[in-house]
Amino acid sequence: LDSVVRAYHAANRFDGVVLVSRGDSVIYRAAFGSDDHQRAVPLRPESVFPICSFTKQFTAALAMRLVEQGRLSLDQPVKAYLPELARDHAGELTLRRLLSHTSNLPTLEDALPARDGVEGFFAADSAAFVQPREVARRYARLAAGADTVRPFRYNNLDFIVVAAAMESVTGRSFAELLHAELLAPLGLRHTGLLGADRPAEPLVAAWDSTAAGVRRVDGWRLANYGAAGAMFSTADDLQRWDAALLAHRVLGPEATRTMFSVVEGTGFVTLGSFAYRPQGFGEGAPEFIDREGAIGAYQMEKVLVPEKGYSVVVLS
Repeated sequence: LDSVVRAYHAANRFDGVVLVSRGDSVIYRAAFGSDDHQRAVPLRPESVFPICSFTKQFTAALAMRLVEQGRLSLDQPVKAYLPELARDHAGELTLRRLLSHTSNLPTLEDALPARDGVEGFFAADSAAFVQPREVARRYARLAAGADTVRPFRYNNLDFIVVAAAMESVTGRSFAELLHAELLAPLGLRHTGLLGADRPAEPLVAAWDSTAAGVRRVDGWRLANYGAAGAMFSTADDLQRWDAALLAHRVLGPEATRTMFSVVEGTGFVTLGSFAYRPQGFGEGAPEFIDREGAIGAYQMEKVLVPEKGYSVVVLS
């Protein structure tokens, strides 16, 4: 593994952190390349990254915690939790559909004109855009008749509506719920939500490697991704998170199974992640629980292999 990662780094195709574990035991942990190419600051295994859509796995787990507690139902129309959506067709959507990206809601990427190559919603410096209920009220609109077909369509708005429902039923902010239900109990001290929490050290900057050299990539207001992509963490905290998921320290066995089961008709989509048996591994290939993340030049990959107890975290 080390030789493979070093070869990619030597070919100028990878700067980042890689961590592999089995249960609570770390097998491999290394960092390659620079955090700041202008000042030649090296990346460290404990460097803090925005984790982009890894956030969705946390959001789904938080929703399942509230389902376990009887405060939410996966199959109740969301208007039961968000009365502001009661008059819209979106109010008939369920949390199961939102968490599996089968809502047919419009995307936030199309909500506002782009600015310098960044979707307008995710570039705007607006306090409203970090408030889940306000975002849901403004943008969770479903045209009559649009709800008759339920194809998979990846959509950040789905998870922001889920966060709005959780805030409504608990009276607490999404960030407060994250800390109380997940982060604090698991000791994830270097994990939080941008826009509500401040990392203990600056986030790793986004750099893109091109034929012309390395360039800084800016323009995204990461906090606007909210429950869909605004969390930050470290490889070590994510390893602890994966180990806790595998050991049912986050959710009980039934709720974990529900969260990681493929939703009927989607092929590989679970609640907040993706599940499949990879090709090329022969018969008996173990199931992978896959969670990717990408914003601009940030590229992330996290794979759980429940049958073997393995976790792989890649932050770049």
